[in-house]
Amino acid sequence: MNGTEFTLVPLTISPLDLATLCGLACDVIQSSLEWADQHTADLRQSREIEFKDLVYSRALLLRDVLERVQKLENASEVLTQMKERASDRQFQRIQENYRIESWRESMDDRRHMLIFASVQSFKLDLTIAQAARAERTLREIDPSDLAVLNKLSAVVEPGRRKAPPEVNRELEAICELNELSADILEAAGCIYRLNGAISNLMVPVRVTDLGRYVVKVLEGYPQQ
Repeated sequence: MNGTEFTLVPLTISPLDLATLCGLACDVIQSSLEWADQHTADLRQSREIEFKDLVYSRALLLRDVLERVQKLENASEVLTQMKERASDRQFQRIQENYRIESWRESMDDRRHMLIFASVQSFKLDLTIAQAARAERTLREIDPSDLAVLNKLSAVVEPGRRKAPPEVNRELEAICELNELSADILEAAGCIYRLNGAISNLMVPVRVTDLGRYVVKVLEGYPQQ
């Protein structure tokens, strides 16, 4: 390069040194593998303990749901329908997805949100297909995003296209004060924001049907 010549000097290693070097490399690799295995085992054990606590919390939530159902006049009919839903393979996959997502989730508040949603999926006012859509969507949002979605839903009901100017200004203010959550909710398909010049009676932020499913499956979730 640039007229300069390089000469490669062969590296001379005796057979004994080479054997020692290879042996050392094998020891280092073996040690690393053992450390990784132990670390993985410790991590798995720690997560399993935490997950058992979540399973217990889920059992308590499910018990509360069943207790409320038993107070209904048509309790027998509702319990029969819930039993049928629980035996549906598609619904079982939804529950399995919640289990996997809650086990691998690192944030405590999201883990509890997912556990809560798994129990609320038993509610019969959502079809299994709607519950499945909500489950997929919840992989993308945090409890703080849910709080914003609940605020928007409380201001104007889903599907409404026109509202008084003061209502529209409140919707815009919620999104401006929670810009990140609004962006995430829009990307997830929970809300739809109109762009460009619009009539001051047109709702600038709409909660979509998907957003309504998410609100429904987390109805009653305790906000921080």
